[in-house]
Amino acid sequence: MTQDNKEILDGLKDAIESLRRQISELETRVEAFSQALEEPEVVEEPEIVEETVEEPLAVDIDADIQIEDIPVDIEVGDAPVEVTPLEENVFDFQDTPAAPRKDKKERRPSAGGYKWRTDLPGVQVKNIRSGISLYDRALYINSLFREDFALYDTTIGHLNELGSLDDAVEYLSAQFADWDFGSEVVYSFMMSLRKKFR
Repeated sequence: MTQDNKEILDGLKDAIESLRRQISELETRVEAFSQALEEPEVVEEPEIVEETVEEPLAVDIDADIQIEDIPVDIEVGDAPVEVTPLEENVFDFQDTPAAPRKDKKERRPSAGGYKWRTDLPGVQVKNIRSGISLYDRALYINSLFREDFALYDTTIGHLNELGSLDDAVEYLSAQFADWDFGSEVVYSFMMSLRKKFR
């Protein structure tokens, strides 16, 4: 058996094991849901609380009070602080320019801060292909490589020839500028690369 056939066989075995785990989890959920449907739901009646209404305070609306007339004494530490009344238009923000929006392309993955840079990747591999399960391969082709197996295959081949994770990130960000390096599917793909580039 050649090395490529062995890798394909190992990938298929991993995919089958992954599917078995998923089926087991789904069966557990179905069982829990079935039990929840069989048990009648007990609805508690809300407790009725009588509220007391207090008389509103009497306020003389006709009184001519100015904000400046209200005394304010504030002390910070041992020193008194003088409080001056607000001037009109103190909250006039019309001349303030809006903060510039950050463009998606400014978020370069080489800047760091992504979880796939620091999370533990798993068992080290010499070939990226052997670290990607059949299920994940289908996910990456459909989500990241525009449903183009040839594009996926040539990209993985090129990535296998690179010497570091930074080189791989630079290559991917140049070739796939539309990727969101903070998304879950890119996280999963980058963790597959980290199995080779530690």
